[in-house]
Amino acid sequence: KAEGKSLQSSRHRIPCSEKGGRMSESRFRERLRSATAEAHEEMERSAPMEEISSSLLGYYSFLQRLQSPWLEWEYALANTPLVHFGELRLMDRFRGKLLCDDLLNLRSRLRGMVGDSLTDFEPKSTERLNLPRAAGVLYVLEGARFGGRAILQKLAPLGVTPEKGGSFFQGYGNETGSMWSSFLEWVEQHVPEADFDQSADAAVDVFEAFTSAWLEPNYD
Repeated sequence: KAEGKSLQSSRHRIPCSEKGGRMSESRFRERLRSATAEAHEEMERSAPMEEISSSLLGYYSFLQRLQSPWLEWEYALANTPLVHFGELRLMDRFRGKLLCDDLLNLRSRLRGMVGDSLTDFEPKSTERLNLPRAAGVLYVLEGARFGGRAILQKLAPLGVTPEKGGSFFQGYGNETGSMWSSFLEWVEQHVPEADFDQSADAAVDVFEAFTSAWLEPNYD
């Protein structure tokens, strides 16, 4: 059936409020913020922020670590039935291609310092997210956009701009706030409050995946 289709096939390669049982917009945000606080803080403590802005090579290394977990979660979202998303414009929210484009841009500027090619992403996870878990994953991926401008400012002395290796952190630009609001409105309409624990658990899983990535050794 059409409503059972997903945004991606089972194999995927990415080149280089209603009342009575629904969560209100602010309630979802505040409750997930509370439930994921520990995992979120641990991820931020582990992130190599000084390394990111110290050199192009440091920034490149950071994006390499981020690539796999980010694409894994986008892939899981892409395999969620289309009927769950509707007006959310999910494909417009994906940034995996931008991340790969930035890596390619940086690789061309770091010739002789990094390898010659990027490996196409092939997913390891086979999870098909249900609606509450998808909302939890999006809570982290969409919320991550708010720090993008600050990171771009730190990268500016390295010659990184939205057009030159910084498209991932540019995100929605001036539309960041409105896109976040539309996500929360979608949650309000579609995610029952009774399913909060599933959303929170998924958000914690995403934060922990990023923490594990930060702790990986440098690699090319």
